[in-house]
Amino acid sequence: MLGPLQDVRTLRCRDTDPGRWSDALGRTRLDSWRLLKRQDRRSVHAGTLLGQAVVVKTVRLERRRDRLRLLLGVLPLRRQFRGARRLERAGVPVAPALALCRARCESGPVALAVFGAIDGPTLLHAWADNPPATRAHALAAAAGELVAGIAAAGLRYRDCKPSNLIVIDQSGRPPTLVVIDPDGVRRGGPADRPAMLASLWLEPTGVGLRPRLALAARACRGAAGGGDWKTLFRMAAAIVATHGDPTPRINPLAPTGA
Repeated sequence: MLGPLQDVRTLRCRDTDPGRWSDALGRTRLDSWRLLKRQDRRSVHAGTLLGQAVVVKTVRLERRRDRLRLLLGVLPLRRQFRGARRLERAGVPVAPALALCRARCESGPVALAVFGAIDGPTLLHAWADNPPATRAHALAAAAGELVAGIAAAGLRYRDCKPSNLIVIDQSGRPPTLVVIDPDGVRRGGPADRPAMLASLWLEPTGVGLRPRLALAARACRGAAGGGDWKTLFRMAAAIVATHGDPTPRINPLAPTGA
């Protein structure tokens, strides 16, 4: 339980008025919002803030090294906030980063990051629903095209897994994917496509949804953008083969990450 937030300070924000984010969070009881995930010191909550649907991610700074980093101005959620800004500037669909804050809760200092909420199922859930073949191939193509867009922007998304991607459907158009957990965004490029494709493959395998080879190939064709997709496929498959057991510690298909 976080309890009421006190001494909220906004360190970064999308607009030019950090005080309004601090005031709004200080009046908000995140414990009354919908809990999306709780894991160790971290939690994710969905609700409404300043008139818009948002997701607030929190990390309780309980460890000694966390408090040292806090003194140095380095918050655990800073990478996600910065990653979202980098992807957005590059034109990659991503949940917008709205505010990065620090505060005090009942157990001590806490870091908070506010993102715009994106409505829709994750790619992992969409695949778990066993969609028709045409739908499954459209989703795989969208995943490959997202990888291509990230690489073309000179970036690498280390955590490019289906549970971090939201499916957006628009009438008469192919599905698009939006990044919702932009941790691990680094400088990169086309050479990083096999690693990102392997991440798309590994997570479903770890929860018993190993993608069919045809879907993996379709994602590779999307990532290749008309180039040599077979080489991408072989390189991604080699990463998957040498990765070891991909079973996640917490099943992302389980309610609230339980």
